[in-house]
Amino acid sequence: MRKLLNKYLLFLLGMYLFSCGSKNMELANGKYCMEFNNLVSKNYLHLEIKEDSVFGTIGGTIEDKKNAYYTSYQGYFKGIKKDSVLMVEVVQTIENDKQVLKEQWIFRDSLLIKGKDQYKVIPCDKVDQSNAENANIFGKEMKVSWNIELNEKESEPKTSLFLSWNGKQAKIAESLNGEFAELEKEEYAQYKIPSTALTACSGFWGGLLQVYYAERKNEDELLIKIGFQDEGDAPFAFEKEMIIKTTDFGSFSSFQSPTLSEEEATELLSEAFNAYYYFLGGGDGKNIVRANGYRTLGSDLDTRQKLNTYLQQVFSAKAIALLTKDLKENNGKLSQLDADGGSIADWEAAIIEVVKDSPTEKTYIFNVPLGETDESIKENVKLVYEKGWKVDAPLPSF
Repeated sequence: MRKLLNKYLLFLLGMYLFSCGSKNMELANGKYCMEFNNLVSKNYLHLEIKEDSVFGTIGGTIEDKKNAYYTSYQGYFKGIKKDSVLMVEVVQTIENDKQVLKEQWIFRDSLLIKGKDQYKVIPCDKVDQSNAENANIFGKEMKVSWNIELNEKESEPKTSLFLSWNGKQAKIAESLNGEFAELEKEEYAQYKIPSTALTACSGFWGGLLQVYYAERKNEDELLIKIGFQDEGDAPFAFEKEMIIKTTDFGSFSSFQSPTLSEEEATELLSEAFNAYYYFLGGGDGKNIVRANGYRTLGSDLDTRQKLNTYLQQVFSAKAIALLTKDLKENNGKLSQLDADGGSIADWEAAIIEVVKDSPTEKTYIFNVPLGETDESIKENVKLVYEKGWKVDAPLPSF
C-alpha cells in the first residue's frame, strides 16, 4: 500500500512540475513571426500586439504532389488579448472562397496553439520571402502596379486598365480613349494625388486628361479615385471613385462564369499562350543564375508557390504538373533548361469550332494564323472548369 501511495505522490509531483514548466505565457507588446509546417502544408503567421489588441496576417500553401494539387491561402486577423489567450476573427481566402472564422489561440511554451496546429516563433528575418509577399495582401505595404493594355487595332487608340498584384489582376476600366502611362511618385503633387497613394496613371486624348490612383481603404479594400479635366474647362478634380476588394484580384475573372463564349475561349487561349511563353522565357529575368545547362527562373517565378500561383490562373492542376515536371529544385529555387521559347501563333485571330460543350468541360478546334504568313495550324484544345475555366494541357510550341 505504501509503495502504491509513493507512486501516486510521485505522479502528482510530476504533474505539478509539468504544469509549472508548461505555463501559458503572456505575449509582450511587439511583432512576432511564426510558422507551422507538415508533410502537405507550409503555414505562416505574422502577429503584432499593442496593449490588449492583436492583429496580423496569416497564409500558407497546400501541396499534394502525388495528385498534382497545389493551392495557397492568405488572410488577416484582429482581436483582443487576455493574458496568454488571443480571441480573434480570421478573414481568409482560399481559391476565391472567402471565409470568416472566430477562433481562440493560446500561447504556451513559445508555441502558439491554433486548433490542432502548433506555430513556433522564428526570427522575422528567417521568414520565407514568398510568405512575406502574401502577407502584403492585407498588410500596410500592399504592393500594386498598373497593367496598361493598348489596343491599336481600333481607328483610335483604346486602353484597358488593370491593377496587378502578385501575378493577379483586377480590371479597373476598359476602352478608354488614348494612351495611358504609370506616373512617377514625383509627379503626384501636380495631379493632387496624395503621397500615400499606392500607384497612379494618366492618359490624355482629344483635350481630355484622365488620372487614376489607388490607395488603401482598409484591411481588404482599395479605393480607386478617378479625375478629369477638359482642356480649357474647370480645374482638374477627382470626381469618381470605386472600391476594389482583394478578393477581386484574379487575372482572368471574366473566365469564372460557368458559361463561356467563343470569344472568351479565344481570349483565354491567347492569355494561356502568353503565360506559357513567359514561363518558358524564365519570368522577369531578375537574379538568374546559370549552371550546367540550367538557369534559375526569374525572381517572380523562382519558387514552386510563385510559379503555381501564376500558372493556375489559366492552367488546370493537371496541365501545371505536366508543364513543370522537368524543372529542378535546389534549396527551394526552381531551375529550367537554359533555352528560350517563342511563338508566331496569332490566337486573337483564331477561328474556333466547338467539338464538345458541357458545364465542366469544353473542347475546341482552333484554326490559328501563323504571324504574317498565309499559313495556319489546327489545334484541339480542352478546357475544364476548376474555379473558372482553365486550359487542361500544355500548349504546343509553334
